[in-house]
Amino acid sequence: MAISTVVVLYLKFLLPETAGLFYELYHLLHIDALYWVYSVFKVVAVYFDQWPAQNLAIGLLWLLLSLFSYWKHKRRIVNNTKTAQSANSIKTAQSANSIKSTKP
Repeated sequence: MAISTVVVLYLKFLLPETAGLFYELYHLLHIDALYWVYSVFKVVAVYFDQWPAQNLAIGLLWLLLSLFSYWKHKRRIVNNTKTAQSANSIKTAQSANSIKSTKP
C-alpha cells in the first residue's frame, strides 16, 4: 500500500514541481530534450490540476494499486507455501526410499 500512496501523493502534489525540475535542468544543461519533457509535465500538471474528476481518479488509482499490491503479495505467499510443501514431500519421499533401502 505504500507504493500506491506514494504514486497518488506524487500525482496530487509533486507533478508541477517535477516540471520545474526539468525546466531548471534545461537551463543548467542546455539539452533540448529536457525542455520537451518540461513542456509535457507542465501541460499534464496544469490540466490534471483543473480536471473536475481529479480526486475521484486519484482515489480509484490508489484503490487499484493497493489491490494489485495485495494480490501480488498474497500470490507470493501462496507460491512460497506450495514450494515449501513440495520440498517437504520430496524430503519425505527420499527418507521413505532410504528406509526401504536399509531394510534387508
